[in-house]
Amino acid sequence: MAVTVQLLPDLEQRLRAPSEGPKLTAEQQEEVKKETVGFKNGVPVRFQVGGRTLVIQTGQLQKKGINVIHQIVYWNFTRETSLKIAKWLGATPVFSE
Repeated sequence: MAVTVQLLPDLEQRLRAPSEGPKLTAEQQEEVKKETVGFKNGVPVRFQVGGRTLVIQTGQLQKKGINVIHQIVYWNFTRETSLKIAKWLGATPVFSE
């Protein structure tokens, strides 16, 4: 006997959450690479899309709600460069000062 399980629409949508988001183009990556300032002068930033941390080179989205210690943090950008990246990707920059 086969059993059919019907998920609630909200739960089904969360289970099918995309694992990929926007990512920088090769040209954008080259541009921001030229603007890097190094670890000591950079402002730590995470890029969030839908409450999930985004890997800007690949578009990979990390699981929602994971501990911040496990989230990707970029250290080599100025605040201005981070804001530009966030605008390009439609992401929210989360700064750690």
